[in-house]
Amino acid sequence: ALAAARLPAARGSPEAIHVWLPLPVDWSPVRLRAAAKDRGLALVSAEAFAVGPETANGVRISLGAPGRQEVLAEALSGLAALLETGA
Repeated sequence: ALAAARLPAARGSPEAIHVWLPLPVDWSPVRLRAAAKDRGLALVSAEAFAVGPETANGVRISLGAPGRQEVLAEALSGLAALLETGA
Protein backbone atom coordinates (compact mmCIF):
# COMPACT_ATOMS: atom_id res chain seq x y z
CA ALA A 1 0.00 0.00 0.00
CA LEU A 2 2.88 2.37 0.78
CA ALA A 3 4.51 1.77 -2.60
CA ALA A 4 1.22 2.08 -4.47
CA ALA A 5 0.43 5.39 -2.77
CA ARG A 6 3.82 6.96 -3.43
CA LEU A 7 4.76 5.31 -6.72
CA PRO A 8 1.55 4.69 -8.67
CA ALA A 9 3.47 3.38 -11.71
CA ALA A 10 5.09 0.60 -9.66
CA ARG A 11 3.81 -2.91 -10.35
CA GLY A 12 3.64 -5.84 -7.99
CA SER A 13 1.41 -7.95 -5.84
CA PRO A 14 0.19 -6.34 -2.62
CA GLU A 15 1.83 -9.20 -0.72
CA ALA A 16 5.18 -8.99 -2.55
CA ILE A 17 8.39 -7.76 -0.95
CA HIS A 18 9.49 -6.22 -4.27
CA VAL A 19 7.83 -4.01 -6.85
CA TRP A 20 8.90 -3.23 -10.39
CA LEU A 21 9.03 0.40 -11.45
CA PRO A 22 9.03 0.83 -15.23
CA LEU A 23 10.88 3.90 -16.47
CA PRO A 24 10.23 5.98 -19.57
CA VAL A 25 12.28 4.81 -22.57
CA ASP A 26 14.50 7.89 -22.52
CA TRP A 27 15.39 7.57 -18.83
CA SER A 28 18.65 6.02 -17.72
CA PRO A 29 18.28 3.51 -14.88
CA VAL A 30 22.01 3.98 -14.20
CA ARG A 31 21.52 7.71 -13.67
CA LEU A 32 18.45 7.13 -11.49
CA ARG A 33 20.33 4.54 -9.47
CA ALA A 34 23.21 7.01 -8.90
CA ALA A 35 20.84 9.81 -7.88
CA ALA A 36 19.06 7.43 -5.50
CA LYS A 37 22.38 6.34 -4.00
CA ASP A 38 23.18 9.99 -3.25
CA ARG A 39 20.01 9.98 -1.13
CA GLY A 40 20.91 6.74 0.65
CA LEU A 41 18.58 4.59 -1.46
CA ALA A 42 19.61 1.42 -3.30
CA LEU A 43 17.90 0.40 -6.54
CA VAL A 44 18.59 -2.57 -8.82
CA SER A 45 18.10 -2.08 -12.54
CA ALA A 46 16.77 -4.67 -14.97
CA GLU A 47 20.11 -5.83 -16.33
CA ALA A 48 20.86 -7.49 -12.99
CA PHE A 49 17.96 -9.88 -13.65
CA ALA A 50 18.27 -10.28 -17.42
CA VAL A 51 19.35 -13.52 -19.07
CA GLY A 52 19.93 -11.91 -22.45
CA PRO A 53 20.98 -8.57 -23.91
CA GLU A 54 17.43 -7.20 -24.12
CA THR A 55 16.17 -5.70 -20.87
CA ALA A 56 13.18 -3.69 -19.79
CA ASN A 57 13.83 -0.12 -18.72
CA GLY A 58 13.08 -0.06 -15.04
CA VAL A 59 14.21 -0.76 -11.50
CA ARG A 60 13.25 -3.26 -8.85
CA ILE A 61 12.45 -1.84 -5.45
CA SER A 62 12.76 -3.99 -2.35
CA LEU A 63 10.09 -3.22 0.23
CA GLY A 64 11.25 -5.73 2.82
CA ALA A 65 14.59 -4.25 3.89
CA PRO A 66 13.48 -1.43 6.23
CA GLY A 67 12.47 -2.61 9.67
CA ARG A 68 9.83 0.08 10.17
CA GLN A 69 7.06 1.40 7.93
CA GLU A 70 8.11 4.99 8.62
CA VAL A 71 11.55 4.30 7.13
CA LEU A 72 10.02 2.65 4.07
CA ALA A 73 7.54 5.50 3.60
CA GLU A 74 10.35 8.07 3.77
CA ALA A 75 12.46 6.12 1.26
CA LEU A 76 9.57 5.74 -1.18
CA SER A 77 8.77 9.44 -0.87
CA GLY A 78 12.41 10.25 -1.60
CA LEU A 79 12.33 8.09 -4.70
CA ALA A 80 9.06 9.70 -5.81
CA ALA A 81 10.71 13.12 -5.44
CA LEU A 82 13.61 11.98 -7.63
CA LEU A 83 11.19 10.78 -10.28
CA GLU A 84 9.41 14.14 -10.28
CA THR A 85 12.70 15.89 -11.05
CA GLY A 86 13.37 13.58 -13.97
CA ALA A 87 16.47 12.03 -12.44
